[in-house]
Amino acid sequence: MPFQSHIALQTAVADSIALGQAAKLAKANSNMAIVPKVSTIPSDVPGADYIYVVSVRTGTQPDAGTASVVGMMITGSEGRTAMVTLNPAGLILARGGDTYHIMTTPASIGELQSVQVWHDSSGKGAMESLFIDNVKVWDVQTSQGFSFPCYSWLSSRKGDGRTIRTLQAADGEKR
Repeated sequence: MPFQSHIALQTAVADSIALGQAAKLAKANSNMAIVPKVSTIPSDVPGADYIYVVSVRTGTQPDAGTASVVGMMITGSEGRTAMVTLNPAGLILARGGDTYHIMTTPASIGELQSVQVWHDSSGKGAMESLFIDNVKVWDVQTSQGFSFPCYSWLSSRKGDGRTIRTLQAADGEKR
């Protein structure tokens, strides 16, 4: 099996397992729903048609997913996005998976520099914390992608106790 096919198979299996675990959790607690694999973040600005795709990869550690409301803002060399919510109404951001969020802005914010991500600690018990492996952002118009490594907890009870992080673009990760 070619190397890339093997990686694709491993990723598909990991995504299936993570979605299965999140589905079991949601079924056990019927008032919870899961963030879809792909979602659109509505814009409050009429005519906002500059498109970014944001990928959030959560960790596989126990309790790495969250029901807390997760927010984000992207900063570039020419401006920043509005603060947006990745999981409205506290939908579960599942452990060990990738979610893709399509967002629009009125214009380019330039070369991407940082992503600020946070949560409000509204998830109960084990669903309060969030572990983020990385965030990736693609500028659809320029076909450039930027990687923002995190590998940290956003949690008042785990890691360093911080629920907000500013992630810097990785050197050499621009594609």
